[in-house]
Amino acid sequence: MNNRILFVLNGNKEVGYGHVARGILLANYAVSQCGDSITFMTKSTNSFITELQIIGEVIKVEDFCSESIHHAGLDLCDFQIVLIDLIEEEFNQLSWIKSLCDKLLIVSLTLFFFEMNKRYEHLTFFPSVQPVEYLE
Repeated sequence: MNNRILFVLNGNKEVGYGHVARGILLANYAVSQCGDSITFMTKSTNSFITELQIIGEVIKVEDFCSESIHHAGLDLCDFQIVLIDLIEEEFNQLSWIKSLCDKLLIVSLTLFFFEMNKRYEHLTFFPSVQPVEYLE
């Protein structure tokens, strides 16, 4: 079954390239192994838009709030899977997740950055697939 997958990510000099690199890796796998259709939603300030366009459609937004998504003409219900890979501060803009949790699978990769030697990444599924486990 081919899925339409939306990657919500960002990358630039301040945020870094890790979110984009993970998105490209996962998107390439989804396309090559499953024939999935890929769309990236990213900020217009993303330094890696050209790289993303090689794999799928790119929707540029000013931020990740509902208004910007609507203004870009993106209907989130068109996707079966939404994969979110953002820094912690950008998650404050994702209030639209609540309205979609029962309609599609949302996977969130969150980076919690306290200082250079204290970085934590967390993987979350909405709706929940299994109880959350903490890794050291």
